[in-house]
Amino acid sequence: MSQRKSPVELVSEFVDSLAEPGVVFELLIIALAIAVALMLSRHVRKRRLADARAAGRVAELGRGSVRRLTFPLTAMLLVLLGRGIAHLAELPTQLFGVTIALLGAMALIRMTVFALRTVFAPSGWLAGFERGFAALVWALFALHV
Repeated sequence: MSQRKSPVELVSEFVDSLAEPGVVFELLIIALAIAVALMLSRHVRKRRLADARAAGRVAELGRGSVRRLTFPLTAMLLVLLGRGIAHLAELPTQLFGVTIALLGAMALIRMTVFALRTVFAPSGWLAGFERGFAALVWALFALHV
């Protein structure tokens, strides 16, 4: 029977694990993947805004979904690539799995909120619901992982 560790013990173990070179490599690859995904997401957003002038409702829905999913899916793809490289180099890959799961949760949250925005008229309660829903799902998912 495994004993549950306190948050202080978990943080202490995490800080101790940072002394291992493989974990530092993991964190660097994850940070690089997220930075590249952010840059690509901004580029796509700017390009989509420039192309937004002549389109109907269906094209607007397509652009909206692509714009919201570009970051989490690109980051997930780059983290998967980084995990493959780390695996080939025989480095630890535990943080990659957690990151991939959290990015997947982010994509699902964004798709759900986009669907709600499409179905319901824009309103103040939806923005508050979006933030609360995202925080709840992320917290539950992080605690589960």
